[in-house]
Amino acid sequence: MSPNTIDKREPKPRGRFRELLRHRREVTYASFTEVFARTHGPRTLFHLDRDIALPGFGPHRITYADQARITARIANVFAGLGVKAGDRVAILSLNRAEAVFVNFGVARLGAIPIPMNFMLRGAEVNYILENSGARVLVCDSVTFEQNLHGDVGHVPEADRVVLMDLGQDDSPEGTMSLVAAFEAAAEVQVPYERTNPEEIATIFYTSGTTGRPKGASLSDRSVMTPVRRMGAVSSLGPAPPPQLALLLMPVAHSGGYVNMLMNIALGTPTLFVSKFDPRKVLDLIETERPTMFVGSPAMYRMLEEAGAEHRDLSSIWVWAGGSDAFDNDLIRRFRRYGRKQILGGYLGLDAFFIRGYGMTEANSYVAITPPREVEEPAEGESCIGWVLPGIRYRIVDPETLEDVPQGQVGELLLKGVSLMSGYWQDEERTAESVVDGWYRTGDWVRQGKFRLLFYVDRAKDIIKTGGYKVGSGEIETVLYEHPAVEHAVALGVEHPTKGQIPVAAVTLGPGSEATSEELLEWARERISPYKCPREVYVLEEMPLTFSLKPKKAEVREVVEKIRAED
Repeated sequence: MSPNTIDKREPKPRGRFRELLRHRREVTYASFTEVFARTHGPRTLFHLDRDIALPGFGPHRITYADQARITARIANVFAGLGVKAGDRVAILSLNRAEAVFVNFGVARLGAIPIPMNFMLRGAEVNYILENSGARVLVCDSVTFEQNLHGDVGHVPEADRVVLMDLGQDDSPEGTMSLVAAFEAAAEVQVPYERTNPEEIATIFYTSGTTGRPKGASLSDRSVMTPVRRMGAVSSLGPAPPPQLALLLMPVAHSGGYVNMLMNIALGTPTLFVSKFDPRKVLDLIETERPTMFVGSPAMYRMLEEAGAEHRDLSSIWVWAGGSDAFDNDLIRRFRRYGRKQILGGYLGLDAFFIRGYGMTEANSYVAITPPREVEEPAEGESCIGWVLPGIRYRIVDPETLEDVPQGQVGELLLKGVSLMSGYWQDEERTAESVVDGWYRTGDWVRQGKFRLLFYVDRAKDIIKTGGYKVGSGEIETVLYEHPAVEHAVALGVEHPTKGQIPVAAVTLGPGSEATSEELLEWARERISPYKCPREVYVLEEMPLTFSLKPKKAEVREVVEKIRAED
């Protein structure tokens, strides 16, 4: 990567208008890489922080034209394996550009890619293969060795295991080399012609916190509608300004995936970071000068622990994120870190901070916040913004499903083109989650001024204690304000008289020290007695998702085990 990675190449406005506005309905999940190659050809798609394994490309820069050629060749590789429209192909990989291109190459055939959490182990991977009917599994060499112990026998449901980053001579027994097949593949592959927008385009499996993972099936319409909208809007204006997005969220996670698709649609070059290392990320911001950063709350906290306050982050105009609720003070601090000095330093302007709210079942984001606060959130709440166009919503009593009065807390229901078609091969859990066409998010929200929505908590995470309802997020927010706390989870545990009482589990930041008693005293000074946790458990490790969000179900198991032993 060069000292100035921002790409100033300008796609021709006429070409962009023709392809992305007049013919926007023809842009499908199978064809969009081809369309964007025609409109943005020489413009940089990805700057890579590691060499790409596919021969003839890179090593560090991939253009839109490159992407179309790569995906065509990959499509030919999988066509040679007998993959056809409607077949499922599972992808288990670290955050690598090769995995993205495999995803798009499979989609080019009309087949259905299934991006998978790179932390899944053999039995978990095999369950998804069995549930989805995928017979081809694509891995990188690291996940194959670490997660599957370098043995195809750990995934008996896979008829073929393809390694994306090794030559055939280096590939373990029983596997196939994508690199070798790619070298021999043709670069011409006409994209599958999808005539029914309700055909399933991709499947994302949920984390399985309430049981076995569920495959959220997203149609072509669901995935491509926001891409077409973004592309059409950008085509109406002048060429995209010089920008650079920093992509840190895993692209196998729906949030990172949609963020990547939006950057592609807007013609924004993306610095593709394969592994989140907070110090290296701060170095990248100082040297490459990206203008946009998207991350989870945990990533932001880790950047602060690595010294963000003392680094030059002024290139960032837009901080953004999702995956979990953000601490409002954290948002204010990062806005200052991106502060710009204008008019010779006489005037300063803080950076924007945009949060997205969504879920896998809705193709990630369904609401975004304004770049600056319009209404101050109540204690324990966080603003999730305005619901995006094309999505309808209701706030209801979770028991009766009747709409609640304006300003009252209730469960959020959603309906619209971005919502999933259902859970793959699971009519029972689909029927539980989708009622009369409305998806039950399980999230408690309220509507404030200007139709802004404010997140209160997950319905299943509401703690019912002595006749009161306590949001676990409110307790967690207070604990996160303690300088020693890195991760915090609040839970309701059974109590003979009060029904439930709140408790919390935390892990501490590197080099930090704090006792359970100190954290309890911190909470007592900042939160009402009935909301205050009765006990705080300091854990050595916090089980996390691969977007660095605590796994509450696993934390509950740990806490219940500790309580049983006491």
